[in-house]
Amino acid sequence: MQLIQQVHSFRADMEGWSKICSNIMIWDYEVQFSNYLCPFPLFHTLKPNIQYFNNNGTTSHFQQSNVKKGNEFAELKTYLLSKLLWNPNIETAPIIDEFIKGYYGKAAPFIKEYFELLQAEGQKSKQRLDIFGTPVWNATSFLSKENIIKYKLIFDKAQEAVRNQPDYLQKVMIARLPIQFSEMEIAKSDLFGDRGWFTQVNDKFVAKAEMKKLLDSFYTTCTTNNIKTINETGLTPDDYYKNTLRLLDVQIEGNLAFRKTVTCTPAPDKRYSSQGTAALTNAVKGTDDYKINWLGWEGQNTEVVVDLGKIENINEAVISTLHSPKSWIIHPKGVICSISEDGINFHDAKEVLTNTDLSKEPGIKNFQFQYSNAKARYVKFSVSASLVLPAWHTYSGNPSWLFIDEVVVK
Repeated sequence: MQLIQQVHSFRADMEGWSKICSNIMIWDYEVQFSNYLCPFPLFHTLKPNIQYFNNNGTTSHFQQSNVKKGNEFAELKTYLLSKLLWNPNIETAPIIDEFIKGYYGKAAPFIKEYFELLQAEGQKSKQRLDIFGTPVWNATSFLSKENIIKYKLIFDKAQEAVRNQPDYLQKVMIARLPIQFSEMEIAKSDLFGDRGWFTQVNDKFVAKAEMKKLLDSFYTTCTTNNIKTINETGLTPDDYYKNTLRLLDVQIEGNLAFRKTVTCTPAPDKRYSSQGTAALTNAVKGTDDYKINWLGWEGQNTEVVVDLGKIENINEAVISTLHSPKSWIIHPKGVICSISEDGINFHDAKEVLTNTDLSKEPGIKNFQFQYSNAKARYVKFSVSASLVLPAWHTYSGNPSWLFIDEVVVK
């Protein structure tokens, strides 16, 4: 309902402007900025949108579609948009056919099959495509497990068709990146589930060999083809690879906090707590993507208390925070860790401070506290947030965000 209201509101504005002005410039987005490689099936909207704008007084267009190598169908989208801007009434199907045949060689029939299936599944889903979205949002529609399997089989055929033609093969591998990326990102949101990175063998979680192979293939294609960034904030394939390996370094064995109860006071912001406080003890380390596995607070300090279930011997306690100034996320000023046997009387407080100049801190910081066989059932982290963006930040003085992830106790 809200989306329909937004569309009606935009149309009212557009058509209102067209009655009083005949020189309108439109800046339209045709890319998912947060994940350049995420499948974004909007090709069916390009022609009617441009026609609508032109019919309502638009004389200039800025159709922003990231054209860097490796972005989802970047070349095809740019080619089609260029044709439409010259002639908004041109038939799009022949243009798409022309490009795919010329660009992918013998693999063209399979790329066309994938393209049409993706667009059809996207339309069938009726899901809103968000420029700051994630594949996880589409995991039950056009990126469902069943659809991912279909896409992968099509790409297997495409690769086989050009296996002896290196140039065409690399183009196919680049076209495959969005499906590989989607499969990995969805797996991160369901780490130990059916579509996750791990499988359970007896009482241990073991990384799936096929998922590690998928990550290596993705990284190899990116490096082979000199793909520089995979999102608007400049995330490189190298950083993505390292971050994913960090995520796979789950802390289960010897981790007393694994899947234990956590309380946060105050509670995290509802926008960044979809997994609840259980995200802090699920053994999954957050990466640079603040939308996955992190809990967030805006302009607030917080206390995090982990109940180990019974009195244990404690030697180490660790809590991690995120630093992403572009997203207004700043490391805390410091963290105090204390322990208790009854959850009321806390003692053995230890403090770790961050660098005075927070701009020099790493993207992810581990606050580590050492004990020596200290007896405790409860471990409390008192986190002193920066509260506002520091003086060196472009938007200094505005409320800053505090993001916290994995707690490990040994």
